[in-house]
Amino acid sequence: GLQIMLGARLRAIYNLRQCWCAYRRLEHHLTSLEKSTSFGSVDPTKKNQQHFQDCSGVFLADDVRGRIVFGLGFFYLATSLLPAGLCAIVRLAGFIMHRNQGKAYLSECAERDLGPRAVLAAILLAVYHLDTEPDVTRAGMLLVGSLCRQPENVLLHWAGSLLAWRNSCITQAVEMTDKALLCCGPELGSEAVYLRYELGMFRFVAMDWADARLHLGYVYDAIRTERIFFPYKTIVASQIAAVSFSLGHDAEGEALCRECTAASDLIGTLRLENDFVEVLQVFLERRVVSRQLLAFEVMYLLRQFSKVPAQMLMDIQEEIRQVAQPHVTKLKRLRPDSQIGGTAAAPKIPSVRPESEEMALLVEYVGAQVMQCVVLFYLGEVDQAMGFVPELSHLCACLPPWCTYLRVHGLYWCGRMLALSENSTEALRCLRQASKVSRKYPFNIGHKISKVVESLEKDLPRQ
Repeated sequence: GLQIMLGARLRAIYNLRQCWCAYRRLEHHLTSLEKSTSFGSVDPTKKNQQHFQDCSGVFLADDVRGRIVFGLGFFYLATSLLPAGLCAIVRLAGFIMHRNQGKAYLSECAERDLGPRAVLAAILLAVYHLDTEPDVTRAGMLLVGSLCRQPENVLLHWAGSLLAWRNSCITQAVEMTDKALLCCGPELGSEAVYLRYELGMFRFVAMDWADARLHLGYVYDAIRTERIFFPYKTIVASQIAAVSFSLGHDAEGEALCRECTAASDLIGTLRLENDFVEVLQVFLERRVVSRQLLAFEVMYLLRQFSKVPAQMLMDIQEEIRQVAQPHVTKLKRLRPDSQIGGTAAAPKIPSVRPESEEMALLVEYVGAQVMQCVVLFYLGEVDQAMGFVPELSHLCACLPPWCTYLRVHGLYWCGRMLALSENSTEALRCLRQASKVSRKYPFNIGHKISKVVESLEKDLPRQ
C-alpha cells in the first residue's frame, strides 16, 4: 500500500505476486497443519495458550493456519472483485480468482478464531457482505461472534458502527463509535481521527450542529498538520463551513469556503474534491441570500439520505421547509404576479433577471424544494411530493447558468418522482431536458439520467 501511495506501482505489483506465490505454496500444507498442534516444544494439553509466537519462539498450529488461510482468502476474494478488463492480465500474472474459496478461507479464519488475523478476516467478510453480496445477518453474526471473544477490540466496534450506519441505525452507530474511542484509551484516542470524523458525520446528519462542529473541527485541525493521512480534506472543510452557516457563524463559513477555493489548484485529479470546491464557490459568490441549505446539499452530495432512518428524514424535511419559508414569503412580496408556491402544475413564472434579488430568492426556493424531493423519495412519500414536483420541474428550467448542477439534479429527481407516480411522459420530459444540459457541472449525473431514460423508454410502449 505504501509503495502504491509513493508511486512505485510496478514494485508493489511484483511484491504482491511474490506474496501470492508464497501463500500458494503453503496452501498444499494445510492438511498437514490440521494434524499438528504446534511448531516447537509446546504442551498440547496446556490451556489458555496464546495464539501467536511465545517467548520460546514457538508458533501454534492454529496461528500458522490462520496466517495461511487469511492470506489465501484475501487474495482469492480480492482478485475476484477486480474489473473484468483486468482479469486476463491478473491471470497472466499467475493469480487465481476464486470468490467462494476466498470466502471459505476467511470464514474459517474468523469462526475458528485462528490467531490475531481472525478479527481482520471477520471485518473483511462483514464489509464484503455489506456491499458486494448483501447479507446483513451474516455480517452481523461475524462481528458479534468476534466481539464476544474480544469485547474491547477497537476495529470490531468500528466495523459494528459501519454495519449500523449502513442499515440506517444512526443511534446504534454512534454508540459503537463511542465504544471504539473508549477502547482506544486516552493516548490512542487522541489520535483516532477517523473515528472522530465518523462521530462528526453522525452528528452532522442528525443536525446536531454544535457537536458536529466539535468533532469535525478536531479532525480538521489534526489533518492540517500533515502528520495524518486523510484523503479528502476539502470534504471536512465543506462540512464545517456548512455547520458554521447553520449556526449563524457566516464569517467562519466564508473563510473556509475561500480557503478551499484558494487551494483548488493543489487538489489535482481528485474529482470529488474539485466538485465540492465548485459548489462552495457558488455559495460563496452567488448564493449569498442564505447559506443554511449548504448543510443539506452536502448531506445529499455525500449520499447520506439513503442511510438515514425515517424519523430523522422527517426532521430534516421539516428543517428544510423552515429554512425555505422566509424566501418564499419575500419572493411573493416582491413578485405578487407569480404563482410560485401554489398548487398549479404549470405555474405562471414571470421573467426574472439572472442577477436580481428575485432570482437569488428563486434559487434558494428551488434548492429547498429539490432537497425535499430527495428526502420524500427515500421516505416513499410520492403523493406528498407530487404537491410541488410539477411546479418544481418548470422552475428548474428557469435557473441561471451558474446554478447548472442544481438545475440538472432537480430535473432528475422530478423525473424520478413523476415516474413513481406513473406519469412517464412528464418524467421523460424532465430527464431529457436534464440530459441536454452541458456536462460541465459538479457532481455530474449524466450516466444515471441515461439509465433511467433508457428504462422508461423500454416500459413506455407497454403502458
